[in-house]
Amino acid sequence: MKKPLLVLITCILTSVVSIAENVNIPDANFKGFLLAHAGINTIADGEISLEEAASFKFTIYAYNKNISSLEGIEAFVNLTRLDCYGNSLTSLDLSQNKALTSLNCSQNKITSLDLTQNTALTFINCSQNKLTSLSISNNNSLTKLDFSYNQLTSFDASNSTALSQLYCYNNLLSNLTVNNNTALTGLYIGDNKLTSLNLSNNAALKLLDCYTNKLTSLDVSNNIALSELYSNDNQLTSLNLNQNTSLTKLVTNGNLLTSLNLTNNLALTDLNCDKIQATSLDLSKNTLLAKLACNNTKFTKLDLTQNTSLVDLYCNNNNDLFCITALISQDKTAWYKDAWASYSETCVTGIDENSTIIEKTIQAIYNTNGQSVNRNHKGFVIIKHTDGSSLKTILE
Repeated sequence: MKKPLLVLITCILTSVVSIAENVNIPDANFKGFLLAHAGINTIADGEISLEEAASFKFTIYAYNKNISSLEGIEAFVNLTRLDCYGNSLTSLDLSQNKALTSLNCSQNKITSLDLTQNTALTFINCSQNKLTSLSISNNNSLTKLDFSYNQLTSFDASNSTALSQLYCYNNLLSNLTVNNNTALTGLYIGDNKLTSLNLSNNAALKLLDCYTNKLTSLDVSNNIALSELYSNDNQLTSLNLNQNTSLTKLVTNGNLLTSLNLTNNLALTDLNCDKIQATSLDLSKNTLLAKLACNNTKFTKLDLTQNTSLVDLYCNNNNDLFCITALISQDKTAWYKDAWASYSETCVTGIDENSTIIEKTIQAIYNTNGQSVNRNHKGFVIIKHTDGSSLKTILE
């Protein structure tokens, strides 16, 4: 009797030890993914052992797998990269995964994320979750962070001095601290609630996207490396770009700018200044300009004779712009203007030099098709071009 009993006890203990050596993975979809991974499930016994998990040192690509829990991930202590985006996670515990250098947990429903133990991380993408706060105070190796489309109201990146790319689109940010981030080259903070922004220490910054905030002023005088600036849809009344000689792209439409001086920005190739308050714009030195959008502004004068590189022009809804100075030889295939505006190489007080005044009116204005336009400005005249077409213009 003693021998069979001993065998039975041995079997029971072996079974208990075997169970204890397997990783507990409650989520069937996550477990199914791990079992199907030949690099992880090396024993192929229908379970993931602690040894199998600890031996895996590479990447887990568990994205778009309808996973609601990653419980069991803690056993993968040598995991270096985790991609679990596009699932249904509400929480994520990575406190035991200290070897992680890259994390993408975007497009989930995570409400909190503690990464204080993951000091080796260089890349984090936790965008499109439900985070209300995020601390990277211990992530000193971090070079790229994306927490766009969350619900953060403030963020301090001070301790992550290696950070070069920061994406935080579409949050509720009213405060952002990047003073210590001297390595920062790209800052993407559009669609937030910022009223001020201190960039005085970010001399390496090349791209700034701060569209749709509540900024009334923006000082980029120390950001001399800046090549792209998207400051549209704020409340800016002035914008000094004299020091930004490397600027190639400027999008500043939808502000309250009464003037815009771009005479020092000789590298500029792309400009959008729709819906600003300026009445004129000197682009005579911006000879590399290839794309210009100035719709719905208050321009009365626009001289493009020096802009021979200009391919795309969008200049509609300029109610007081009747003559655009441009070379006759310029290819205007992709140039769009109001029907009442004409092109001339010498615009004089808004009247084409080849036109003859035939009738004065203060009641109506006609476009080139002879259709009446409901405007009622004093000083308008109907003019007749040498080709017989009629156009309304204004005397100054």
